[in-house]
Amino acid sequence: PLLDLYGLAPQARWSGPTGALPFGGADSDERGFVRALGRVQLSDGNLYDKVLQMHPAWRPDGYVSSTFDVTIPASATRFSARAGFLPGASASDGVTVSVILGVQKIATRTLRPADGVGEIAAEIPETWRGQAVAVHLFVAARATSTQDWFVWVAPAIH
Repeated sequence: PLLDLYGLAPQARWSGPTGALPFGGADSDERGFVRALGRVQLSDGNLYDKVLQMHPAWRPDGYVSSTFDVTIPASATRFSARAGFLPGASASDGVTVSVILGVQKIATRTLRPADGVGEIAAEIPETWRGQAVAVHLFVAARATSTQDWFVWVAPAIH
């Protein structure tokens, strides 16, 4: 990848509805949390590397968001990541995830644990190539945040 967002995650800014969140927060933090899990098994039974967990705040309008202040390489053409849930998230009603460059949403998808592990990918618009921009990974609860154990796998710009 040209920009490894998993590797840059400790330097990103993280927030939820109540304000700033620490990177590597406790999984018991009701404000939401984000943690680098490394190599773990996901709900489909397979092992994945560079797993980044983002859990929205524990309320119906809960979310967790990142801000990566980066310069998109001029040769970049796409964002890609695998996405899914940690095992045992059967009570989750799913999450809505988005990838945003500046204020431009380039990808959005609603995912549920039953969907397994899928891909989220989007083209990097030419207007952003070679430009400094805030990249946001956004995860929002649906009707409830119960067991919204969502993860990105190797989020990156290629």
